[in-house]
Amino acid sequence: MEARKKGGRPPLGESKKTEEIVVSFTKKEMEVLAGKAAEVNMSIQDFLRELVAKGYVKNIDTPEQREIKRQLIALSNNVNQLAKLAHLNGLKIMQKQVSEVLDFIDELLKKYKK
Repeated sequence: MEARKKGGRPPLGESKKTEEIVVSFTKKEMEVLAGKAAEVNMSIQDFLRELVAKGYVKNIDTPEQREIKRQLIALSNNVNQLAKLAHLNGLKIMQKQVSEVLDFIDELLKKYKK
């Protein structure tokens, strides 16, 4: 007879966090810490872990980058519409419009990489 499997998530093994440290902060220090963690969209615990492991925490999602992402998402709708028109009208007619959109996407991606 086959043993019945347990349900649920498999055990974490060695990645399970078993060590604990207690650190106290003043109210002002805690506000600063919470603010810095919020700036990079991380929990305080994750922020501190990354700070200890790397010595710094890099903000990879600035407001400017979020705006560029929003524009890229909007452009994807335009590209889809252009593709539909190209199927209806033929690619030669749509070539100029597609080229303009691709140039704009290229500029946004260059800004995003900065």
